[in-house]
Amino acid sequence: MKTIYDSLYGYIEIEDYLLNIIDTKEFQRLRDIKQLGGASYVFPSAIHTRFEHSIGVSYLSGIFIKKIQINQPELNISQDDIRHIKIAGLIHDLGHACYSHFFDNYFLNDIDNPLKHHEERSIYLLTNMNLKYNLGLTSTDIEEIRKIIISQDTYGYKYQIVANEKSGFDTDKLDYINRDCHHLGLPYKYDYTRILNDIKVIDDEICFPLKQLSNVYELFELRYKLHQQIYQHPVISCVEMMILDIFKNSEINNNKQEYLTDIDKFIALTDDYLNYIYHTSKNPIIINIYNNLKSRNLYKFIEDSENNNLHSECKFKLKIKINFGKGNQNPLNFITFYNKNGKVKIDINKKLILIPAQYEIIKYRYIN
Repeated sequence: MKTIYDSLYGYIEIEDYLLNIIDTKEFQRLRDIKQLGGASYVFPSAIHTRFEHSIGVSYLSGIFIKKIQINQPELNISQDDIRHIKIAGLIHDLGHACYSHFFDNYFLNDIDNPLKHHEERSIYLLTNMNLKYNLGLTSTDIEEIRKIIISQDTYGYKYQIVANEKSGFDTDKLDYINRDCHHLGLPYKYDYTRILNDIKVIDDEICFPLKQLSNVYELFELRYKLHQQIYQHPVISCVEMMILDIFKNSEINNNKQEYLTDIDKFIALTDDYLNYIYHTSKNPIIINIYNNLKSRNLYKFIEDSENNNLHSECKFKLKIKINFGKGNQNPLNFITFYNKNGKVKIDINKKLILIPAQYEIIKYRYIN
């Protein structure tokens, strides 16, 4: 057991079975992958990493499942259940590569391989690490961890904590929203403590107290704000398209499948890999783009438009989606609430005074 200090949660204890994973080069590489990809080129303090986020999700997931265990002993939650959920929280982002979502969304979007998704790569890495470091996980353990990370909306409550496919209310989102706001210096903070005390499992599903409806909604509203103000900022897109061009002109572009399956090659793919490409390349295209990036001579943002057929001269046309997490639907439609009588069906329009006319904006971003 080790105690560390986290910027969000203060002093937290980390069990030995988690330390055995953390103290490996596969996990330590997350220190070199920024949580928000290229955002630090626009927001200088956005330099926090997947490392602290992963530890935070593990801690928060443990808090949630233990609270349910205390409040509902009839569920017979075991120590193995808690262990699986905490490991899943810890390694859910283990498979991320250079500049986080940039790698999957842009660089790997043209290949056909399950490992193009970082969640699948997380399990792939864990399976290898289990053999390499004698972590003591059985095949059943790994399959449970996989189901917790790659959740389906038909799974039960244990699979609705780290990644909640059904409702979208999960510890991953709770941690990254608060952590991003903290490091960006934004005046937002989501208080989940009341909800944590009152969540209840009914019919194998995590349900939320009706009296906390507006508080639940606030999480998804905050997600929307962050996408609108930070994550989808047009200059970040310009930066990431320059990084994309560097990658597409490098050796890795012709060997994507190999880099996904060869673990030694994959774990080298941190944000530092961009510098590696530059320093080892003689390609004038790479050298020119890299130098322009470092001198902030960036690609030009032309405009965002609902029109899909503008600016044929532009090199990039990106489809940008900004929503509350459930497409153009109210996320509360996917949340199950309860009152003293059990589960309740509600008319959202009668419970919230201000609701959006639409829940998703789709636009096309032109960059040259």
